[in-house]
Amino acid sequence: MTYVIQTTHRAVIGADTAITLWVRDEAGKADFGGTVEVPAVLSVEIRPNGYALPLETVTAESVEVGKVTFTLTATFTDQKLAPGLFRLYVKDGTEVVATGLLEVVG
Repeated sequence: MTYVIQTTHRAVIGADTAITLWVRDEAGKADFGGTVEVPAVLSVEIRPNGYALPLETVTAESVEVGKVTFTLTATFTDQKLAPGLFRLYVKDGTEVVATGLLEVVG
């Protein structure tokens, strides 16, 4: 069982934004089985605050126990996101392993 811990992140429109978050389970840091050579692939759903369906899904990876990283590119933030609040759902397959709040500023 993974503990779903709420995190908060900020992205800037027109800038590359690297986001790192840590995921824990009952034994400590959650292990998704990734290594530097073969990272574990996860997904991150970005949903407008209050919406049930994702606006976009981006790929995340885990190369270290508990550590999940993904990048929102400048092109992505320019074309897909407006200033405001968005919900993040980090998934390993279909299981939500972390949630967060993404504040997008212009």
